[in-house]
Amino acid sequence: MVEVPPGSLEETIAKARAIEARLNASYGDFARRELAADKHYFSIKFEKVYRRFFQAGKKKRYAGHLVWKEGKDVDEVDVVGFEIRRSDSPQVTREVQHDVLEMILRGDAFEDVQAYLRDVIRRYRRGEYSLDEAGIPGGIGKNLDSYENEDAHIRGAKYSNKYLGTDFKRGSKPKRVYIKTVTEKYPRTDVVCFEYADQVPPEFVVDWETMLEKTLKGPLSRIIEPLGWDWHDVDPTRTTLFDFGM
Repeated sequence: MVEVPPGSLEETIAKARAIEARLNASYGDFARRELAADKHYFSIKFEKVYRRFFQAGKKKRYAGHLVWKEGKDVDEVDVVGFEIRRSDSPQVTREVQHDVLEMILRGDAFEDVQAYLRDVIRRYRRGEYSLDEAGIPGGIGKNLDSYENEDAHIRGAKYSNKYLGTDFKRGSKPKRVYIKTVTEKYPRTDVVCFEYADQVPPEFVVDWETMLEKTLKGPLSRIIEPLGWDWHDVDPTRTTLFDFGM
């Protein structure tokens, strides 16, 4: 990534082309001087222009407001390395993370991001997101009985097979939810797995606070903390004098 001084898109592209040409022209001298090689395969290609760019700690975790790509004008959010790109991330994680990144990259104020997240968190705690949206996907890589240390996903899969009539096994990729209490006829558990939401009977009360911690707090904190914000700033259960304009 190269940051260039503010200017029009045309000026930015021209500067990037000049940098590309200069770097490619220098590789021959570099190879001879540093590697004692007369032949090399070094090459750099200018591909993208971002209006805004955001990086969260790791080099391979970033997002940008993309306005030009390989000769074409575009207007999109380009995301690399965040949960939004991972198949084992819940739907709600991907959607909310995308919305927050887009708001940040398009220059929305902190108050706008805060209001959006507070609304999401309130609705989450009220159980307004479906199990399909909130469930945490995870693959089963071997026979269930082969696991020496059973994590939550394996425990949930084995419980559901035994009591809920599922048939999870090696190669399955169920979703899991954490359970607060179980009423009536089912044995107690802290987690169940499912493929379809209707496989979870109403006797299972979802632990929405734990689900919030797993699916939103962690993934979103990785975005807002590099900006100097804290989870307490967006959690509506934390009210400060700032919220009253003081």
